[in-house]
Amino acid sequence: MQSVWWLDGAVVRHWRLTRNCAMAPRSFMLHLCAIGGVLAILGTAFWFLGSTVVAGFCVLQIFVVFGSGLLFAVHATDGECITLYPDKLVVQLYDGLHSRSYTWHPHWVRIVEGRGRSKGCFWLCHGNTRVSVGRHLSLYRRYKTAAEITRALRMCRNCSAVDWPYNFARSDQLLGNSTASSILRK
Repeated sequence: MQSVWWLDGAVVRHWRLTRNCAMAPRSFMLHLCAIGGVLAILGTAFWFLGSTVVAGFCVLQIFVVFGSGLLFAVHATDGECITLYPDKLVVQLYDGLHSRSYTWHPHWVRIVEGRGRSKGCFWLCHGNTRVSVGRHLSLYRRYKTAAEITRALRMCRNCSAVDWPYNFARSDQLLGNSTASSILRK
């Protein structure tokens, strides 16, 4: 989602493109613990009945369930943060425990749509560097976000550093985007 705010008299645009997790972390962990508890009760019951093979498989299932839950929790915050300042574009990528950050001049960045098998994918390109954007968004939101970023980059290129915030807000008023307009009126 896009947000707009002021920083030292300049408009800053920010997009946070993350994976859509349907469950809150607390409810996810409670469900995992409930599954683990049921498996532990079943394993203990079969152990007392003399079926050690079933009890062993229940223990194996507990490890698999909690291992997959841990893997899901590590990747639940995957995504990209794109922040456009008047003089730089900052792209931060989060993938599990790894994160990368790129800082580019916004006049030299272009957004490219994939072709062939990668149709629907978008990349931010700067020189030889190409970064995939919106990997975790639906196709509709990916196109909408790419259009917003393209429009913001174009506005940044068309306006000088001195009048960029003012012209940027005026163009949003003309296009009907009330987010920047309401911030500028305050």
